[in-house]
Amino acid sequence: MIRKIFAGFLVFVFIILAVPFIAVFGIYKTFLNEDFYKGEVLEIVYELWVGAAVDAVDVEDVSFSLDKDKFMEVLQEVFTADDLALIIDDIKNEIDEAVFLEGGVIPMELSFKWLIDRGDVMAESVTDLIIDGLEPCKSVDEFNPDEFNCIPEGFSISTIKDEVRADLKAQLVNDIPESYSFDIETKLDIKAGEDVSDYVNSIISDVFFIGSLVLLFVLLLLGLVIFRPAVRVLKWEMKAIFLASFLPLIAFLVLSKGVDRIKIEGTEEFFELFSFIVKAFSNTLLSYLIPVAVVSFLFWIVGMIFDKKNEPARTK
Repeated sequence: MIRKIFAGFLVFVFIILAVPFIAVFGIYKTFLNEDFYKGEVLEIVYELWVGAAVDAVDVEDVSFSLDKDKFMEVLQEVFTADDLALIIDDIKNEIDEAVFLEGGVIPMELSFKWLIDRGDVMAESVTDLIIDGLEPCKSVDEFNPDEFNCIPEGFSISTIKDEVRADLKAQLVNDIPESYSFDIETKLDIKAGEDVSDYVNSIISDVFFIGSLVLLFVLLLLGLVIFRPAVRVLKWEMKAIFLASFLPLIAFLVLSKGVDRIKIEGTEEFFELFSFIVKAFSNTLLSYLIPVAVVSFLFWIVGMIFDKKNEPARTK
């Protein structure tokens, strides 16, 4: 009886230790996977970025009329989701090449040259959009010098186009730096010059190695407590593994299905990204937890059946 109580306690300990280990594993397989950021999440971020870019351009301050919907169409033609992938590659390359400075500081630098180059194309495209939409002024009084609302008689279209393009470049390009440098403060006690990616990989390896050892040690203690027969050890250990995988499986399944039911008015686009991230994290873990739960459950049932058959022999 005492052994069963102690074994039950070890099963509980195994579950408590397995949950954070599973969560860390899910983070590693999802958010530390470069491919995750180049899939559907990239398309969602792209839509958010386009909307933010349109809102960031104060079209009321420029000397012409610009429809935001048409501006968004042009923006989507000039920039694609693949352009945002350049930022991901840039960040990955920076991390791969980064080394620690004194005090655990990680220097980073992101290049915006690609954005500036596309900004020139953007200014040209929007200029064509504006000029193509202008009609000749019906009278001199109709022309508004503060807003290019029509083409006055005697004005060269090329001159107007040059002025519009220059104004647009001032709005879209001139304020963008070629690169942006910043430091990540880690407060780590680490010597300067050590490679960041090597350090991170070693930490991840240590976490998985130590976590696996701890879980195996608990299973070993569970086996020593039950001791014999072997089929009963199998039954208890498979029970521990099943519960440690099944309980998170149910939690992440509910989370994956239930996140779509939550709606926050006014934040639909950002919540779409949040919902996708939650479901991606949950579905990644489910792809591992389901087979582990199924296999451990089957072995647990087998252990119970054979242990039950052995009971009459032990009572004789």
